[in-house]
Amino acid sequence: MFEWSDKFSINIRTIDTQHQQIFALLNELSICCQSNNVSPTVVEKALIQIKAYSNKHFVDSTPKCNPRYHAASCTVSAKNTAWGVL
Repeated sequence: MFEWSDKFSINIRTIDTQHQQIFALLNELSICCQSNNVSPTVVEKALIQIKAYSNKHFVDSTPKCNPRYHAASCTVSAKNTAWGVL
């Protein structure tokens, strides 16, 4: 299971909330995969949800966190660049 911790917080409430939702979706997928009777359709649905939410997250946060759209001093932007996210 993926547990949210304050160490993951970037101190931007909307983005932290989105990150927490991604954790929740990953946990749903984990639970599905641990089932002895898991259906490929259920796993596919969970993966589609994760992909859709992640895409929404990056579209919503890009103007706030991408150095192309925000000041280079943005700490979130620097972390995303260092992690290869953007």
